[in-house]
Amino acid sequence: MASKQHWIASLKRGQSLIDFFAAQDKALATTSDQRRYLRLRLGDRTGWLPAVAWENAEQLFQAFDDGDIVKVMAEVEEFKGRLQLRIRQLRRARADEGVDPSDFWAASRFSVPEMLARLDRVVAEVSNPWLRRLLEMTVGERGSVRRAFAEAAAAKEVHHAYLGGLLEHVLEMVSVGRALASLHPDYADPDVVTAAIVLHDVGKLFELERQGGHFAYSREGELLGHIYLGARFVEEQVAHIPQFPPDLREELLHCLLSHHGSLDRGAPVLPRTMNAWIVHLADDASAKLNQVRRLYERIQMGAGDRQGWSEFDQRLGIRAYAGFLQNDYTGDEVLLEPWEPPTPPPAPSGPPAGPDPPAA
Repeated sequence: MASKQHWIASLKRGQSLIDFFAAQDKALATTSDQRRYLRLRLGDRTGWLPAVAWENAEQLFQAFDDGDIVKVMAEVEEFKGRLQLRIRQLRRARADEGVDPSDFWAASRFSVPEMLARLDRVVAEVSNPWLRRLLEMTVGERGSVRRAFAEAAAAKEVHHAYLGGLLEHVLEMVSVGRALASLHPDYADPDVVTAAIVLHDVGKLFELERQGGHFAYSREGELLGHIYLGARFVEEQVAHIPQFPPDLREELLHCLLSHHGSLDRGAPVLPRTMNAWIVHLADDASAKLNQVRRLYERIQMGAGDRQGWSEFDQRLGIRAYAGFLQNDYTGDEVLLEPWEPPTPPPAPSGPPAGPDPPAA
């Protein structure tokens, strides 16, 4: 079996390489002087980089399909502050080269059986009978989408963009959402929050599909989007549960439709209940922290400047710093003098002084 030598996360400017990568988003583009070139993205389980080929662009464009594993000869260069691959040669990988598919599929650091067991406990703890039945029908042990739910990514590339990523994202959100709901027990319903969190991205099962070494948008996903697809799916499932309360259905759908939090981020409606706000905040917290975690992981793979700083992340607008992770603040025992509160000043005695007499 062919062994990869070069990983996207550890590539450096000026490096030359010959190796296998997954290819996606290929396109023929034209420069201002009418020169044709090939534009695409190349990746493996550690990440993705843009790539260009200036020579033989049309021939190379025909040499592979989106989702193929390709063998590439290229140099790593910098363009507008970001690394990219300048391709010299490219061809589709051959079957006899024994490429390991796991090199190109990033996966959750948690095992799927472990995460499914945690999900089953979450479902079992929902006391509302209608919501528990809905979760059992969909993601429970005999649920209609359980297998797809366990393998799905939470996004194409932004956060939790790997096998098992959706399930990992949901379990993180449940922890955050339940904690937030406990702060406002008079106005938050932990069962509604839990059910909405578990199902908030169920539309991703229809929006994204596995293609070669990556997830790609389905036609339905491109045209309708996961928020609508998820709400439609939940409505269809609720219709099979006799006497499901109409108000409960409406609030659950509102949490799903508003979980992006703002219109400019794709939410068709704004959150207007405590439960909907909790779902949105849990979603945002899980997504953002996963983005920071991935920056840390790329530093460990050799990316960044070797001084603790990651590459610049355009979505977060930062370079993450991992230098403090090397510190051990609990190492050798340090003996400190016992702390005593400062002695308060003595209280003033006698009646308070009155105002000065008026000037003569």
